[in-house]
Amino acid sequence: MNLPILATAILLTLALFAHFCVGTRETAGLRPAENDSNKNHIQALCVFQLVSIDLLLLAVLSFLLALTDLLPDKRTIAYSA
Repeated sequence: MNLPILATAILLTLALFAHFCVGTRETAGLRPAENDSNKNHIQALCVFQLVSIDLLLLAVLSFLLALTDLLPDKRTIAYSA
């Protein structure tokens, strides 16, 4: 188990949940009036979904790196700077 990468995975998971909780409410609040264009609202929804997928994939990958031996030199990767 690699603690720095595990801490990163936990922080990414917290960021994902915060993104879901706050972002859904914020994006829903951007809904335009019926006579306005939906283009900006649709773009905001698409960006929200793309960021959600990115955070989810990064969290899963971080947990895999922290809890498995997927990369044999992950300790070197975590501490190189």
